[in-house]
Amino acid sequence: MFGRKNLISAAVLAMTAAIFASTPAKAAVFDFTFTNTVLPTSGCCGPFDVSAVITATLVGTNYDITGITGTVTEGSPSTTYSITGLITPPKDPGNYFNFDNVILSTGGHAPYSLDNGGIGFYATDPSYYPADGTNSAFNVYGNGGTSYTLGTTASYDVNSPFNGTVTISAVPETSTWAMMLIGFGLIGLQLRRRRPAEVTA
Repeated sequence: MFGRKNLISAAVLAMTAAIFASTPAKAAVFDFTFTNTVLPTSGCCGPFDVSAVITATLVGTNYDITGITGTVTEGSPSTTYSITGLITPPKDPGNYFNFDNVILSTGGHAPYSLDNGGIGFYATDPSYYPADGTNSAFNVYGNGGTSYTLGTTASYDVNSPFNGTVTISAVPETSTWAMMLIGFGLIGLQLRRRRPAEVTA
């Protein structure tokens, strides 16, 4: 049975391990959103918002993106399209975009950001895509700081980009959540007061 000191030590160790584990390992998962804030003057379509989960691998100090799932929402009232996957860099088949599919962990807008190449992906928006007639290509890239731009072949004019903001946050691994729950549980046990023993005359 754990004594009070042992419970405190175990809780501190579990919480410390959880904090260190929350730093993404070589394989990482990120929550990604792009929120459109300014429509282009052409008024062709949009606004476009992206909500996705990105998988990536640590290479040096940055992350090479290996997969993406999620949705693109367009217009008001809105229509939602499924993201069908990454486009292999450096260009999409129609030569509209150049991108590198990299998340920066140094420089840019800390702690995670996209450079001016950004990420390229397909979604099931049927508006326009010359390669297969089914998916439209999208490219989200950084302009410095918190400013980002989305370009898409669905707009028929990739020279009319959509400006907005991006958030990229690392998702803790399952083991991290488990360690945190264990830590909170042990702290809870430690804080539980024992019923005082009855004093008999």
